[in-house]
Amino acid sequence: MTVLADKIANWEKSLERWPPVVLALVALVVGFLLVVSRDPNMLLNAQFFGEDGWVWYPEAQTHGWASLLSPTSGYLNSFQRLVVVVCSTFLPLRVTPLVCNTVAVLVQVMPALLLLSPRGPAVIKPLWARLAFALIYLLLPNEAELVGHLVNAQWHLAVAAFLVLCMETPKGWLEVVGDAVILIASGLSGPFCLFLLPIALVLWFTRRNSIALAYVVLIVLSCMVQGIFIADMNHARSAAPLGASAEVLARILAMHIFAGAEFGGFIQNQLGFGLPWATMILVPVAMVAIMACAVVWGAKETPLPLLLFGIFAVAILVASLIKPSASLTEAQWPILQYAGSASRYFVFLMIAWIGVLFVLAGSENLNKRLLGKLLLALVVLVAIPLDWALPRQSDNGFYQRVAEFEKSSAGTSMEFPMPSGGKMVLVKQ
Repeated sequence: MTVLADKIANWEKSLERWPPVVLALVALVVGFLLVVSRDPNMLLNAQFFGEDGWVWYPEAQTHGWASLLSPTSGYLNSFQRLVVVVCSTFLPLRVTPLVCNTVAVLVQVMPALLLLSPRGPAVIKPLWARLAFALIYLLLPNEAELVGHLVNAQWHLAVAAFLVLCMETPKGWLEVVGDAVILIASGLSGPFCLFLLPIALVLWFTRRNSIALAYVVLIVLSCMVQGIFIADMNHARSAAPLGASAEVLARILAMHIFAGAEFGGFIQNQLGFGLPWATMILVPVAMVAIMACAVVWGAKETPLPLLLFGIFAVAILVASLIKPSASLTEAQWPILQYAGSASRYFVFLMIAWIGVLFVLAGSENLNKRLLGKLLLALVVLVAIPLDWALPRQSDNGFYQRVAEFEKSSAGTSMEFPMPSGGKMVLVKQ
């Protein structure tokens, strides 16, 4: 172990000698290629996904820049809409899905770049641990809907905004501007600013510097803007009953966090519909118990950034379970207990869970270390390899329809079936 530790230390020193710009470029290229490798068709046969095509592109054509202030599901998604509006204004329709997916991948890589930056040690100190965590983040199992889809870029933006708050104080105006852009983009894209505000206040209280205070102000302004729309969220969310119960909650947590992280979506699908899971509550309860024990066991050794992220993740999950959008008609919690159902709601807690495993794996206590390494091994050797290749989306003849649409006369209305379900309806301008 001493020899291995020495080799890791020497490797870290050699990497630290690289110019930060070079290291960032290498990390960007490698991270981009890793994400795209999970489904090359996100670029080779790019298509709209979800609200990208259902809502944002048609509204960008109809309302232009004014659509940036139109809420979706009860809040603004201004970053995603900005990308779509720029594409609609300056680029042909056939290029737009490729640009949207490329931007989505870049946003997904952003948290990994922040972790590996010179300011990253304030979040995770050892470089090898930051690199390992960044790789797991990019290859996260059981989160297919968050990979390469602009519609869900807000979740990665929220992680980036959290890291901005926790990282070392920026030393130059360029870093301050970059932080501000990330905080504003995240604040105006999803409701996460409401949950980041307490974290920003805690960090300002511990640091007491003007930059931390400025970040608090930016998040407060974002909350004020989003609050105008979130106050009317009840009319924009599903009115279906929750169907909540303690048993269903145990199945939800076990399915999406423990089973999702440790076994991945491939095996998770078998658990979700197999006989033991359907008839025995002991299996999901045991999984939840393991998670609870691991969290309590590692609590004393958990660094502040991970502790704050865990609180942030729990708050997001509670809000998501109070007002989910799993179904418009059926009871929602029973639907959420199955694999693949709104897995985005659980991504933050799954990341926090993996963080707990890192803490346990690095503990001086032998039993904690063994448990952490065993559960991390399942993530790395089972869940990630099995979930690396994402399900390929169906080709609904998007580019053929685009060619027909481009030749059509003004005023022609055309439907574009989408691989995510539903259709996009455009009127030729």
